[in-house]
Amino acid sequence: MIQLVVGRRHTMLEELTTFCTLGVRFWDATTDAQIRSGLQVRVWPEAALRPVVAADRTYSDIYAFHHLPGLRAVERPLVGERGTLGSPDSLPFVMEVVDRERRFVPAAVGLSLPLPDRGLFLTHLPGSPAPGAPGFYLFSAPTRQRAPNIAVIRGELINDDTGSGAAHALVRVEIPGETPAYTIADVGGAFAVHLPFPTLPGGLRRLDRSPPGPPIADRTWQLTVSIFYQPNLLTPLLGTEYPDVRDIFRQGRAEFYLESDSPPSVSDRWLGTLDFGGEVVLRTGDRSTLAVVPATSPI
Repeated sequence: MIQLVVGRRHTMLEELTTFCTLGVRFWDATTDAQIRSGLQVRVWPEAALRPVVAADRTYSDIYAFHHLPGLRAVERPLVGERGTLGSPDSLPFVMEVVDRERRFVPAAVGLSLPLPDRGLFLTHLPGSPAPGAPGFYLFSAPTRQRAPNIAVIRGELINDDTGSGAAHALVRVEIPGETPAYTIADVGGAFAVHLPFPTLPGGLRRLDRSPPGPPIADRTWQLTVSIFYQPNLLTPLLGTEYPDVRDIFRQGRAEFYLESDSPPSVSDRWLGTLDFGGEVVLRTGDRSTLAVVPATSPI
C-alpha cells in the first residue's frame, strides 16, 4: 500500500497488493531442523528455461520468489482481488537447490504455479521421513562433516550394468525402534546417511555417563540398508542435471552383490551392525565399492 502524507492528513494515492507466488522452507532430514542459510535456490519456466529467478531469503529464512514470468496477474492482483490460485492458467516451472556449503545433495523439482493452496511448498515425498513435512527435505551429501552424536553409513554405488556410478540412487537405513533415515547418492554414486545415534534405555542417546545395562562402548544396533535404484526413471528436468526428487523416491528396490566370489551372493538388503565407532562402510566383498543391479519396475 502506497500513501502520501500531507500535514496531519493521509491521502491514499494508490493501493498496491503484492502476493508471493512461491515460498519454500528447507528442512534437514538428519537433524529435523530448518536449514537457515547457505543455499542457492533458483526457479525458471520449464518451457523457455529463462529467465532464471533467484530466491530472496526472508527474515524467517524462508526462500521466497518474486517476479516470476507469466505470473504478474497473480503477484499484483487488482484492488480488492487476491490473485488466482490453482487456475487453469497454471504454468510449469523447475526449482533447483544447491548447497554452497556442500552439506546436502542438490535437488530439483518440477512444480506448477501458482500453487493450488496458499502457504509454503512442501516436499510430500512418498516414504519420506515424515508425512506431514514441515518443509522441503534436503538429504546429507558425502561431503557433509560428521557432527557429534551422529552416525554415518556410507559407500560408493556402482551400476553393475554399466560400471558407472549409480547416480541419484535412494538409500534407506533402518534400525529397530527408530525412524528410517534416507539420503540420495550424488552424481558419482557416493552416499552418506547421517543419523542420530539410536535411543538408549530411558530415552537417552550418547552421553558421558552410562545408562543402565552394558557400557556404552559395548552397545551395538542392527542395521538394514536398502537401495532403490532405477535409472530409467531418472530423466533430468529441463535446465538442470538433476531428476525430479519425486521420481527419485519412486525408484524400485535394487539388488546388490554382497561378495565378489563366484557365484556371487546377491541380496536386496544389507544387514550389518552399528556400534559407537559411529561409521559403517558398505562394500562388495573386498572391493571399495558396492555393485548394484538396477530395478526394473518402480515401487
